[in-house]
Amino acid sequence: MTPSEHLKQILHRVEKGQQTDEDITVLRQLLLDGDRHLSIQIR
Repeated sequence: MTPSEHLKQILHRVEKGQQTDEDITVLRQLLLDGDRHLSIQIR
């Protein structure tokens, strides 16, 4: 699974209210790494 696919799955779980602690940790880390890293993941 590509990082982009992984992020999409996380966001889908968050949207449904089914996120895990790991999902939140990954999202928090992406946000802390800055916009550049996050934009690369979304593509």
